[in-house]
Amino acid sequence: MTSPAEKPSSTFPSRLVAVGLGSNIENAEEILRATLKHLAEQHFLELEAISRLRRTRPIGGPAGQLPYMNAVALLRTTLSPQAIWDVLRAVEDRFGRTRETRWGPRSLDLDILLDEAGPVCEDGLYVPHPRLAARRFFLEALAELRPQCWHFWSGLSIGRILNILREAPRWIIVIPETFPGPRAVTSSAAGLTDTAASPTDLTSPPKSANLEEENSFLLRLTVNGPLTALPSDLSLGLPQRLGLEPVDEERVILWWKELEHQLREGQNVATALPPTISTWRGHVRSASSQAAPNVFDSLLAATPPKRDSRANRDSPERGIVLRPRLVILGPLAARWEFWSSDFPTETAASSHSEDGFLHQALLIRVRQGTPVVLVETSDPKEWPDHVRTALEATEEVGTLVS
Repeated sequence: MTSPAEKPSSTFPSRLVAVGLGSNIENAEEILRATLKHLAEQHFLELEAISRLRRTRPIGGPAGQLPYMNAVALLRTTLSPQAIWDVLRAVEDRFGRTRETRWGPRSLDLDILLDEAGPVCEDGLYVPHPRLAARRFFLEALAELRPQCWHFWSGLSIGRILNILREAPRWIIVIPETFPGPRAVTSSAAGLTDTAASPTDLTSPPKSANLEEENSFLLRLTVNGPLTALPSDLSLGLPQRLGLEPVDEERVILWWKELEHQLREGQNVATALPPTISTWRGHVRSASSQAAPNVFDSLLAATPPKRDSRANRDSPERGIVLRPRLVILGPLAARWEFWSSDFPTETAASSHSEDGFLHQALLIRVRQGTPVVLVETSDPKEWPDHVRTALEATEEVGTLVS
């Protein structure tokens, strides 16, 4: 295998990197223990801490797989994120890893979950791991070691993300504008059909808000269950849905009541961006003057206004907390570097283009104290499975192995 000594390291100070380990073949526990021993022997990787092993059920992929054995290791290193990834892939190969089927059985799976160096989205490497904020079993293992670790994309600590996954109902927000070429997939009685997006579709957001198509896109993500699409009232304009312009109070109250009703019925709800609550708070957020939001001042977790006694009886105070469990972003969000507090300034300052407006609005909406999951693939046929498995993974804690 490639030696870490051959990898560039001078530009990165010593720091902690969290690595997730998984295996679901018959001798999985032996493989994980051998892998940890092997990592500890590497010259530029210092094994600082190891979580307890957890046995978890397979989520997604072919049926009939064996349970997984999972753990998290904290490594101290000066290697670059790309160099660490290269080392981990070489270790996977050493233990017989094959890459034939997405989410299929594997002898060894090594993922960079977090890196104190910060977010990375380049050359196929995504740090934090795109689905970490939904994988509760890895979050539980991380919390054993460093609950204060920061998830850059969500603006939350690992401990805080866990609390949200434990308390929030099964409601997720999907942001259609972050998925390239929504017209590239159509639904039919036979399921999903790919109609071949153009190269432009794969590299840029829609230039106009075709709300009927966006609604269809949301329905495609929920077809064949287990999610239910909440009517999002996409007759609202894009600025209103993104929370930058006020909307009619009565319309929004009806939206929140419909959401609460679905949750009380025990349904798993997916929705596009909900109507804004800026009208209720008496202020409108401006695309040109918006400062970075306080992650604890959550628009997405807002509850309906207290208008009268009847409205109060219908409010979430009776037991339903209307904080979404996850926000799901598509691959365009990574290309826009949505996690950066700097990127909207340059884009939006030059003009009031729809792109700049959308970029800044997305930053405002996702960094509001809700876990963020990135669907990194540009293959539309894989999007529904990514969305559904993300929600399912939020409840898989795993069983501790003695």
